Amino acid sequence: MKRILNLTMLLGLLWACNPMEDTYNNLDEARKPYKENITYTLDATDYSNASKYALADAQNHADSASAQLIKDQQAFNQRFTAKNYVGKVLANRFVALNLGSTANVTYNVNLENTGYLTAYSSPTLYTLTSDNYQSVGGAVANTGYFIPSMPAEEFIPQILTAAISSPTANQQCLVSYKSSDFEPSSTTTRTDTLFKENFNENNLDKFDTVSVKGAQKWAASAYSGNYFAKISGYSGGVNNENEDWLIIPAIDLSGVQSATLNFTTAWKYDGNDLLLKYSTNYSGSGDPNAASWTNLSFDLGTGNFVFCPSGNVPLPKAKIYIAFVYTSTTSASRTWEVDDVVITAKVLAKGKSVTADLFKNYNDYYRFTGSKWEKSKGVLCVQPFEYSLMGLTGNAFTNTNPASRYIPTYLSQKYPYAQDGDTCIMVYNYPNANTKVAGKYQNSAGSWMVYNGIVQQSGQFIHTGEHWIFDPTVHLTPSASDLQLLVDYVYLTYGRQYGSSYGNDEFYFGASAYYKNFDLRLSTRSQYNVPGFAELATDEEKIALTWQRLQEGLTILLKLKYANDAVLEVDGIPVYYWVTFNTYENDLAKKTYVGIFKCTQPAPDPIFERDQDAEDLAVSDGKLLQSAVSWNREK
Repeated sequence: MKRILNLTMLLGLLWACNPMEDTYNNLDEARKPYKENITYTLDATDYSNASKYALADAQNHADSASAQLIKDQQAFNQRFTAKNYVGKVLANRFVALNLGSTANVTYNVNLENTGYLTAYSSPTLYTLTSDNYQSVGGAVANTGYFIPSMPAEEFIPQILTAAISSPTANQQCLVSYKSSDFEPSSTTTRTDTLFKENFNENNLDKFDTVSVKGAQKWAASAYSGNYFAKISGYSGGVNNENEDWLIIPAIDLSGVQSATLNFTTAWKYDGNDLLLKYSTNYSGSGDPNAASWTNLSFDLGTGNFVFCPSGNVPLPKAKIYIAFVYTSTTSASRTWEVDDVVITAKVLAKGKSVTADLFKNYNDYYRFTGSKWEKSKGVLCVQPFEYSLMGLTGNAFTNTNPASRYIPTYLSQKYPYAQDGDTCIMVYNYPNANTKVAGKYQNSAGSWMVYNGIVQQSGQFIHTGEHWIFDPTVHLTPSASDLQLLVDYVYLTYGRQYGSSYGNDEFYFGASAYYKNFDLRLSTRSQYNVPGFAELATDEEKIALTWQRLQEGLTILLKLKYANDAVLEVDGIPVYYWVTFNTYENDLAKKTYVGIFKCTQPAPDPIFERDQDAEDLAVSDGKLLQSAVSWNREK
């Protein structure tokens, strides 16, 4: 019997000491998401990553500029906030952290309202045309660019007045124009031949031929030793419908003083006249009708296959295509022949070709004051040619070569005598010539730096199990306007008699917009005959009622303030409302307390209630002192 008992006890001990129990517990613990509470400060790499995330969300050039500023300024801004992008940075930095993790993050925020910079990053754009330079007259009309004796700033305002209808006050226009550092010589011009074809090689190799309609086409031809281009819609004994183009490839006349086209034509038989056209937007291939073409006039001649000169045909100072356009119908098909096509141009004779760099391209801002255009003050645009002077390609800064590396030196060279506190708005291309970034720089102790409208802030972020979000907890310290909401509520609901003649306090709940506190003195309840107190026998009961009313008042205040915004949760995280309030108590003590409330019914008709469990948790986590939440609790 003794042996049996001992065996039973031994089995019991073995069962009680099962070594697998701890293993199972450890496995269960390992299955839980890894969480940790961390404190972190963003660094340059984090701002660079945040900038990339914001660029991916950008909807326009202005957004792209604001996104880029996150990296350049190492600070979030009003367009792209820390609330929306720190979570993405944390996900990249702390990949192991999961559900329940919290991060107290310190980051920089540019508090300056940078909305005014949008006028510079997304301005009205205007590029001066040949006609604009012609309208200036004199040497500018002859050269097609501004010169020192006729500067751009003197003439661009009147050009913008004529070009931009109904401008608004403070509208910014970025004007692109050409200007030279040298005065041209009016006596040193020459005539260059830019295109010449006499068809003596018996081909059309210098032209592009496009047949839009019909089987007949432009072709090289000859008669009595003379070579020319020829076309006729008459074939097989009948007239045929045709549309055929003989096109001179693109030729750039933008840098010349004037250009002229000459040629000869011969024709015979009934039919349509040959048309001469030019285009500035033809692609160089495909259907020419997809582009815009302008007619040019020339002498048609007398017919009967007698070659006649066209006369001098003036050409625009632009990059253009020139076309001879032939058409015929089933009723009539005239034969046309073209020969001796020559384009000449007058250019400045400075030992440079037509395409030589006689000028530079500039971009400058002009502002409409409400009555006139004038050059904008306090803004500087990096000029197209200055990027190459910095050793950059593509006329833009890049992630590898950020603006912050170059702009301070650039400004020091532009303004060598700048005073401490001087500011300048800088505009530059980033990351390509189509995206402009505008930022404000300030001179401090002889060095230029991004304007310091930047402050350091901290915020808490929570991991939902899927991603990080800004802690949705709402922290409220009622302002005067907040407490006035409760004052007005009492006047409307219970009566004006429960407040003083000043109209900024009430003694039903005790809210004072003037003192920004809650008045809990029993004397005021008696003075204003606040209901509910006369029936109570002791001061202790009356004081308890003031606290009950205060708690009720806070729930009403939250309902009034967040009538349109109150939510139960954000991304699965319950939203708590921490209200910090001041009291003036019956013993004349002035104290500060915190109440944690939750929304039990969302907007538009929200309901709030106090959550003492949340208060106790905050105390146990060390976030609140016990004394801060010890108000209106059962003892």
